[in-house]
Amino acid sequence: MIQIADSTPAKAVRKRSAKPSQMEDASKVKATIHLSAEAAKRLGVYAVMTGKSNSGVVEALIMEQLRRFVVSDRAKSSDEAMSSVSAS
Repeated sequence: MIQIADSTPAKAVRKRSAKPSQMEDASKVKATIHLSAEAAKRLGVYAVMTGKSNSGVVEALIMEQLRRFVVSDRAKSSDEAMSSVSAS
């Protein structure tokens, strides 16, 4: 008869958390959107057929189609103007 003596309990193996890639762009933010099943299919097919990621396709659509409004920081512009006036 073979006896196996195991005096120490087995420890669970812990996986390390995934670290973000060093190549990721720090200026990007994560956004969650809800699409219909049909829209999700179209997005996925278009992304695969053009060799882009879903995020790349959505970003391109936003940049091309949503040009009506421009966001500017007027306070920053006036602060810079004030500092150049006071420096003169």
